[in-house]
Amino acid sequence: MVKTHKSSRFVLYTLENIRDCKDVVLQIVDTNSSFTSGEKCYLCEVVGRYEYNNIRCERDLTDEICRQNEEIRKQKRKIERLEKELIKERARVFELEHLKKERNNEQ
Repeated sequence: MVKTHKSSRFVLYTLENIRDCKDVVLQIVDTNSSFTSGEKCYLCEVVGRYEYNNIRCERDLTDEICRQNEEIRKQKRKIERLEKELIKERARVFELEHLKKERNNEQ
């Protein structure tokens, strides 16, 4: 499990603890073990509800999506430019081959 929030912490909870938790639970992983009471044990990443800023997370994700979209647009423009260059180069090679054939036919 990777920490996903700068103010979060990891705790071991039962399902009942998770249900009654006043913190925001970000992730839950089954540990395949049990507490001494016999209840299943889960590793949870939690953050206090006042420390968790959902708007900030949305803004960060939106900013990342915008950055990625701009990068994709740049790559598409580059691909289009390279495809145009490739078409020109193919035409030039075709023309050279055609001229070479004409010279050979003249000899």
